[in-house]
Amino acid sequence: MDFPAGIKQSKLRTLPPSTLAVLNALYDEGKPLNAAQLQDITGYSMRTIRYSLKDLLGRDIVSKRVNLEDMRITEYQLILAAPPARTETYGMQVKTSSLKAKMSELRTVR
Repeated sequence: MDFPAGIKQSKLRTLPPSTLAVLNALYDEGKPLNAAQLQDITGYSMRTIRYSLKDLLGRDIVSKRVNLEDMRITEYQLILAAPPARTETYGMQVKTSSLKAKMSELRTVR
């Protein structure tokens, strides 16, 4: 199984098989799913699905959100550590004072 870089392999080693099945379903679908959909995909009982989701939420692997079309339904999705565009620029910070100094030099040249 090939997960995004945001999910560490050490977190996955301690997960029970049912929780890994829920995680696989969320990863394979690539979109937020509710508990009933996860139950249909995995075949596990609703009690097992809820336990697995609670475990994944506690490990910060999955996030939950309310479905805006039906507020009674909670959807779950994988958390990615950082979007791909941010990984390239991580750690590159421009100091505000040096940027302001350069901008003032440009203004005086005109």
